[in-house]
Amino acid sequence: LRIFKNSTLHISRNPWHSIAAFLVLSLTLFLIAVFILVMMGMNVILSYFESQPQVTAFFRNESSEAEISNIKEKLEQTGEVAKIEYISKEEALVRFKEQNKDEPVLFEMVTAGMLPASLEVSATDIIYLPHLADILTHENAVEEVAFHQDVVETLQKWTNAIRIGGLVIGAIFIAASILIVLVTISMNIATRAEEIEIMRLVGASTSYIRWPFILEGILYGVISGILGVGAIFLLFPQISPPLSEFLAGIPVFPVPNAIFIKLLAVEIALGIFVGVLGSTIAVARKLKA
Repeated sequence: LRIFKNSTLHISRNPWHSIAAFLVLSLTLFLIAVFILVMMGMNVILSYFESQPQVTAFFRNESSEAEISNIKEKLEQTGEVAKIEYISKEEALVRFKEQNKDEPVLFEMVTAGMLPASLEVSATDIIYLPHLADILTHENAVEEVAFHQDVVETLQKWTNAIRIGGLVIGAIFIAASILIVLVTISMNIATRAEEIEIMRLVGASTSYIRWPFILEGILYGVISGILGVGAIFLLFPQISPPLSEFLAGIPVFPVPNAIFIKLLAVEIALGIFVGVLGSTIAVARKLKA
């Protein structure tokens, strides 16, 4: 308890330096929390598009069921297909009506006979999409092939770019946070140099002298972690409605509360790591045994 009291005393004695440490570390943990949530969202979006049909083959009106079955069997034999679904003309009409339910006039103009039957194909990996599309293109029964590899590839590129950029920015801010914790605690040690010397003269142990400064670093980390996630929690209700509308149909929202609890635990743990590392370096440099 006395060590904890000494730690809070160190923080209050240099309020401006302590505030700077809290701000930088809170900003760092806030940005890392944003990065984690963005990456989780990107992974959900990517998984959603990967689960959607990536190649669609539309058949000619005169194509027979035997021809379609042969094509389906040929695709399955490649071992590259994760899912394949046949959409009849009648099912295509049902989908058309669902997609255009706000325009009933179109229902009277379109019949099942006007819509093509199709095969919707999802590959086990997007690298197989060109091969599957090529097979379908060379089939006489197929009139048109819709190939959406570019959507998944673009998402993968963006996900990788965000991951790399986030790691670089996060590393820079973590380094800056460690540095400012180190400087702040070093200054606190310097301002108490005379008091520390007296404590040594009266026989205070090294751990008794050092632990308040280590605990000070831990306090910086814990409080900053709570502030960082708290800011996310306050901002999230403001940004989620427009994002949810923009990503309509993609199951990104709502984000379960369990995610925020886990995020808080990760942020506090990371904050403690940064605080302990910065304070340990400061203590090792300034309080040599």
